[in-house]
Amino acid sequence: GRRGEITDGFLSGYSFDVSGSVGRNEADFGLNNTVNPSMGPDTPRNFTTGSYIELEKTFNFDLQKQFDSVSVAYGVEWREETFEVISGEEASWKAGKYALQGFNVGSHGFAGFSPDSQGAFTRRSYGLYVDLENQVSDELLLGGSFRYEDYTTFGDTNDFKLNARYQVSENLALRSSTSTGFRAPSLAQLNFNTISTNFISGVPYEVGTFSNDSQIAGALGIPELKQEESFSASFGVTAKIPDANLSLTVDAFFTG
Repeated sequence: GRRGEITDGFLSGYSFDVSGSVGRNEADFGLNNTVNPSMGPDTPRNFTTGSYIELEKTFNFDLQKQFDSVSVAYGVEWREETFEVISGEEASWKAGKYALQGFNVGSHGFAGFSPDSQGAFTRRSYGLYVDLENQVSDELLLGGSFRYEDYTTFGDTNDFKLNARYQVSENLALRSSTSTGFRAPSLAQLNFNTISTNFISGVPYEVGTFSNDSQIAGALGIPELKQEESFSASFGVTAKIPDANLSLTVDAFFTG
């Protein structure tokens, strides 16, 4: 990224901050010194049971300028997230020839991710925001911000924050704020699967944890995950007691 100040053109006098980042996290799973009971004596003892990969890409561009007592800032953010499940080796989830005799299927202790569980799931979003802060007087500071964000999977949202601070005296100040929030379910919450096949009395059953939008979840009447919206407000007092060399802060919060 880079920070600096624009000295020419219609944006002269603005400070800018442009940045980009890419992050990748991979968790690989495996088991040693165990068996796939359904494979009998042909079972291996060590298994690679699969992987989770999270890839995130983010780009930000921000501008800020001071106009007398008013600070103005605005910017844009673009984000892409990918959650990927990679299946384990065949022996970690395979139903061997002894499954029909009631032996457990898959590596014992943690069955590998089957090909039915694997896949890559991507979501993109972009956001726009504007932020204003005004030092109305020596005693009063007012601020407000607004953010618009659009998700490829959950539509768009509008959120705001308002804040104020009043300096009652040199040693006493009051402050308050109110804001709304939005959170989309993570891709792992939406798409996590771990599925294996067990034979019970010679009948195969799929068992495991199924993604929220799967046919099985729908058949059980489980509703799809929805975005979370919130509202919060706070009020606080800060005070200094010079003679006692003491500072006090008291805040009250409300969330819903």
